[in-house]
Amino acid sequence: MPVFIKPITDAPERTLKYRLHSHLNQVQEGRPYHRIHASALTREDPEFCPREYVIASLTKTKPQSETIVTSLAVTFEIGRMVQDQVINWFADMGLAVGDWRCLACARLHTFAKRPVKCGLCGCRAFKPEEHRFESAFSGASCGIDMMVDLGKPRHTIVEIKTIRPEDFGVLAAPWPSTASGPTCISA
Repeated sequence: MPVFIKPITDAPERTLKYRLHSHLNQVQEGRPYHRIHASALTREDPEFCPREYVIASLTKTKPQSETIVTSLAVTFEIGRMVQDQVINWFADMGLAVGDWRCLACARLHTFAKRPVKCGLCGCRAFKPEEHRFESAFSGASCGIDMMVDLGKPRHTIVEIKTIRPEDFGVLAAPWPSTASGPTCISA
């Protein structure tokens, strides 16, 4: 009887698993201390320490990098894909307001509903991007996943997160955004 499947006996660097892990494992640079993100102000673990930011800025200390392992990289990417799809659904309804990157020329169309076509090159394909805000008072910044135009004087701000189905039953309020914990879609 012929053998159709042969076990891989190659060196580990030639396996698909090795190549995928090598491609997805990454080191994420720490956020600079001179730019405080809103998520750092609301994080519970570790708590925000203003002294850390002042001392690091004065001593020109570089922020710590973080290793992103394959499983976390995949989790982040799936979350981004879900986020983009939700935004595109609202854009299809003509409700999503945000920033839109042209996939042909990379022009950024800011704080708008998704354009029908790029004003620069005429392309009709766009990728949503977070609109960035910075406090004139504190300098803290954040990105908003999407704003929705419901015809009211102000847009509804929407932060899109993923959550396990079994956690919907116990959800009483939006959970804070963290790198490792479950979070939710909230508006």
